[in-house]
Amino acid sequence: MDSLRQLLDEDVSAASAGTQSPMAFEAMFDELAAEVEAEEPTLRGRVRTMPTPARLALGAATGLCIGGIVLAFVGLRGDLGSLNLPRLAASVGGVLAVGGVAAALALRGAHKAPLGPAGQIAAIIALAMPFISVVIPGFWEGMTVPREMAVIAILKCVALGSPIAVLTGTGVMLMTRWTRAPQTRLALAGVAGGCVGFAAQQLECPGADTMHMLLGHAGLLIVSAFALVAGAFVYGMAAGRGR
Repeated sequence: MDSLRQLLDEDVSAASAGTQSPMAFEAMFDELAAEVEAEEPTLRGRVRTMPTPARLALGAATGLCIGGIVLAFVGLRGDLGSLNLPRLAASVGGVLAVGGVAAALALRGAHKAPLGPAGQIAAIIALAMPFISVVIPGFWEGMTVPREMAVIAILKCVALGSPIAVLTGTGVMLMTRWTRAPQTRLALAGVAGGCVGFAAQQLECPGADTMHMLLGHAGLLIVSAFALVAGAFVYGMAAGRGR
């Protein structure tokens, strides 16, 4: 790289002097090509070159793996046997589908045209569905959390679900092809991770009252989105100071 920098300096000097070294650019590009070919592709680089459907499938597998590992340690909710399991599976699958929509929007290529008004409205409605579902009486089966335990139960669910949500969202973010992902895409990656955290909470926690689910379960979408946006901001500030 030192010789490459020297060639660049010579080109700048030659341009300012009104003369141009005829072989400078050829030598510079030859060396640059050799160095690029010598570099081993990173794992992230390989993932980012995969087609979007393959990256979505990999992101889904990552989220399910993280959620499955956590559930294997904490266990499933005690009232699972008394629930309508097909209905629970469909509801949880719907939340995961919303996460897929968020991940697809986060991974959407920069070369593609922006979503039109109809697409934007459909995306907003889809992303709002987890929040809408928790305010519909009886949509999620379970028990009412006693008032004296309400705050502790919410904090417990946030503490358990946040690592699942943030780790999954980070995995989606790392699959984007942006050198520096815009805040909207970071938030969408966080929402995707939050949906996985929400789904995991539904399999672990029997609490079903509106406030508990709104803050402790669906709230994971906001927690994860905020964590990724804030984390990227802090990282950018730290990187700027280190230069």
